[in-house]
Amino acid sequence: MLGTMKVRPAQYSVLLVIEANPGRSQAAIGQMLGIERARLSRLLHELERRKWIARLASGSDARSHCLHLTADGEKALAKIKSLAEQHEARLIDHLGAKRHTQLMDSLRDFG
Repeated sequence: MLGTMKVRPAQYSVLLVIEANPGRSQAAIGQMLGIERARLSRLLHELERRKWIARLASGSDARSHCLHLTADGEKALAKIKSLAEQHEARLIDHLGAKRHTQLMDSLRDFG
C-alpha cells in the first residue's frame, strides 16, 4: 500500500524519526536507526529531492546538518501514516486480533 506513495520502509522510518526529533543531526538520526552513513546519505538525498526534508547547516558545527520535515514532507508523512494504518487494519481483519498480536509479539522477539 505504501507503494502508491513510492516509499520504502527505510524512508518511512527516517521520516518518522525526523518528525519526532526535528533539528537532530544526520549522524544522530543514522545512529538511532542503525543506518550506515553512506546509506543514510542516499536516503536523505532522495527525500530531499522529493522536497520532504530539509538539511540545514548546524549553527554549532558547519560540517553537520540538522534535519527537518518540510511542509510537503509533513503532508506526505500524514498520508503515508494513514496508508500504513489502513494496511494494519486490513491485516487485523484478515488475521484476527489475537493472531495479529501473536504475530507482532513474534516479530518483536525476532528483531
